[in-house]
Amino acid sequence: MQKPDLGRMWETWIPLDIPLRALQAHRGTFQEHQEWFNKVVDAIRSQVCEVVSILTNKQIVDWYHFLIHEKDGKPCIHIRVSIRKGVDSKDFLDSLPSYCLESKPIERKAVESIDGVDKPLLKNEEIEEAWRIIGELFLSSFTMFLIGDIYAKWDNGDIAHLSENTSPRPLFH
Repeated sequence: MQKPDLGRMWETWIPLDIPLRALQAHRGTFQEHQEWFNKVVDAIRSQVCEVVSILTNKQIVDWYHFLIHEKDGKPCIHIRVSIRKGVDSKDFLDSLPSYCLESKPIERKAVESIDGVDKPLLKNEEIEEAWRIIGELFLSSFTMFLIGDIYAKWDNGDIAHLSENTSPRPLFH
């Protein structure tokens, strides 16, 4: 994954169908957390993978990542992308599914620093390098998560999990 162009970064939000307290580890029962976790995983598989696949297949973005956190008092998946040079922002917006909300450009100033990142330790002191690493960590962690989950389900004999309707969508089509 290459470094994002901080001047071409955009964000979008996908609401999650879980209570806000689901993001707080000390709230809720084990069974509730398991149910909430499953809903988040399903949203990642069905919605985040779809968004990433659409945007990469159309060669609209060259960098992306997501976080799960609260927005306006509700749990959401927050996706950030860097739109490729030469791509019009209208193409980006028109390609997003209807469940992506409040899509907008990110001010460069908002991404020129990252809490906890010491710029002098980065290659050429470029914050873009930290964002590139974040994107790569997302990609490798997410891929390993999906592979591990598929293997665990298969190893436990839960072959129904691998049906066309419930299996995770590939990151790239």
